[in-house]
Amino acid sequence: MVSRRRPPHVYLPISAVTHMTDYISTCQILRAAGRIDPDPNKWLPNYKLIGVKHDDLLSLDNEFSPRKNIKVRVFDMDHSVPCCGYGFYECRQKLKKEFQHLSGKDIGMLRKTNGVEVTEEVMIPLFAFMGDTTAVIFNEYGKELLQFPVIIVECSFIDNDLHGERAADVKHIIWDELQPFVLQHPNTIFVLIHFSQQYKCEQIKQFFQKLNLPNVVPFL
Repeated sequence: MVSRRRPPHVYLPISAVTHMTDYISTCQILRAAGRIDPDPNKWLPNYKLIGVKHDDLLSLDNEFSPRKNIKVRVFDMDHSVPCCGYGFYECRQKLKKEFQHLSGKDIGMLRKTNGVEVTEEVMIPLFAFMGDTTAVIFNEYGKELLQFPVIIVECSFIDNDLHGERAADVKHIIWDELQPFVLQHPNTIFVLIHFSQQYKCEQIKQFFQKLNLPNVVPFL
């Protein structure tokens, strides 16, 4: 993760920045086995932690992003520790509604002669990546989340009889709670991740094959 030439930017919940900084610093000291200055102020920076909070809108306009027209919205997750999800948008310029009836020539004249701004930025949902969470996020943020054509979301448990209580205790998603949203939005692709190691890959494959839902993709 660390690099002095191009320190990676790591986005994480703002409440976790101090803890993560301490953790990484401690790991660096232990791995260096004494070959490091005890004063952290003398260390060369090799990563950058950036704290974010719910509804922040981030612009990926830096050396790490080849595309300058991508924005990312932050969503708070429902989990036992601070956790975020991220929605990715493509930004485009669109002709304002009040000018859509004009010809290209008239629009050009407005721009050239009067300096009128005839376009506005619109954000096109691309995909969402959710962190550790429960399915309650689809009730809280459903209006925005379900605009994304692809949602990458955890599905830690698939057996409600065996693991229903466990899922509630550790605040992870169980299939029975996610299924209603999948069925209500057949045009949204749900890529399911973070399956519990209690399930074998073949068991997960067979489970979803029997359901035969074309908008569900288990990522194994």
